[in-house]
Amino acid sequence: MAGQAGFTAEGDIVRCEDGHALPVYRAVPKRDSRANIIVVQEIFGVTPHIRTICDRLAERGFTAVAPDLFSRDVPETLLPYTKTGKERGLAIKNAIGEERMARDVMAVAGTMQGRTGVIGFCLGGTVAWLAAAQPGIACTVGYYPVKIDAHLGSKPACPVLLHFGRTDTSIPMSAVDAVRAAYPEVDVQEYEAGHAFNRDDDVSFNPQAAATAWRRTLDFFGRHLAHA
Repeated sequence: MAGQAGFTAEGDIVRCEDGHALPVYRAVPKRDSRANIIVVQEIFGVTPHIRTICDRLAERGFTAVAPDLFSRDVPETLLPYTKTGKERGLAIKNAIGEERMARDVMAVAGTMQGRTGVIGFCLGGTVAWLAAAQPGIACTVGYYPVKIDAHLGSKPACPVLLHFGRTDTSIPMSAVDAVRAAYPEVDVQEYEAGHAFNRDDDVSFNPQAAATAWRRTLDFFGRHLAHA
């Protein structure tokens, strides 16, 4: 198993440019790290699922870090996969703002040595898209990034891979088409699945779509971050 640390482990605090102490979950490979990947949370916080993503990336040789982007409002927020949990997460997100979250992601990137990529899920996919426009990010992957079409003015400065479910009620296919039209260089993949199809601790999990998307994600990181 990959080495890992929780939110409060010594050394797993990143200081943002405004002085905010940003806790992170960190998973470190046993062997030398191939590169770094910042894992951006869903609307429910740095959940066990998000931490598992870090661990799986560490098992593939990457140093993976998931910042607690809700810590500016409610530190160590873990919300249930329910309507109430989603509403609470949206309220926290709206209070902080996606652009502020993207700046916090970049603060984490600034502490890392070597090439750094970003992967995000749901809300995190949108934040990852915003981070892709900033210098210093080698590549970005977004899983079902919500309302990404509202941020098409944020032009990626690095290779981007996006995963969408064709039956996702949170993201209309018109939004997917808008991304393709605006940025034909972005690799947009579609699956016969709904929203959060990669979330393997929830009823939304679609094993086939998740396996295919994960293989494509690892291939993408292998090409743009480190040799596979």
